[in-house]
Amino acid sequence: MAIKCTIHTNSTCIKCEALEEEMIHIGAFIMCKKCWKEEFFAIEKFTTDSDLYKTYKKWLDVYYEKYS
Repeated sequence: MAIKCTIHTNSTCIKCEALEEEMIHIGAFIMCKKCWKEEFFAIEKFTTDSDLYKTYKKWLDVYYEKYS
């Protein structure tokens, strides 16, 4: 699964609940730039057995259902 990120405004971070002027929109959820960098900065793909997938499975499944 490829990760597609865009910039979003007026939504809080799913990880830390911060609200910044620009937020990163990843599939079905939104993160602040700090949390996005911690979680996804160096990752282009990840497998369903990875810890990252398990952490965000609920939102990734929503994204997958919408775009599959």
